[in-house]
Amino acid sequence: MRNVSRVFLLIGGILAIVSIFAGLGTAAFFFQASQSSDETIHAIISPYDSFIPGDTLAERIEFARVALKYMGVFMIVLSLLSIPTAIIAFSSRTKKSQGLFITALIFGVITGTTFVILGAIFGLVANASERKQQNQNVIDSQY
Repeated sequence: MRNVSRVFLLIGGILAIVSIFAGLGTAAFFFQASQSSDETIHAIISPYDSFIPGDTLAERIEFARVALKYMGVFMIVLSLLSIPTAIIAFSSRTKKSQGLFITALIFGVITGTTFVILGAIFGLVANASERKQQNQNVIDSQY
């Protein structure tokens, strides 16, 4: 269990680092797209005209601009949250602390890094089984 946890946390940490750069690149794309001309934005949103609120084309284009800016901000926040996810994933591989596994689990859920989530769960299970084995050894040594 411990080795599986370490491998998953390693893969999850690497994926968190990749998601930092991918998120920043995607945010740059969204911000650049929000500054595009009206014709370009209309070409992007034309298949979804019936789903976008607004009576006129100008209102739909303005809604798309605002939505693209918000998606860019969301990607920046997700990228910033991936930084502590990577750090915690790498530190919980070596320290094997229950608190670090719980923190890795929380940040893995927030950032959607499945390998960090699985690594933290396996680490918590491995810690619990080690603790149970230690308690059983103490009980056996007393009798």
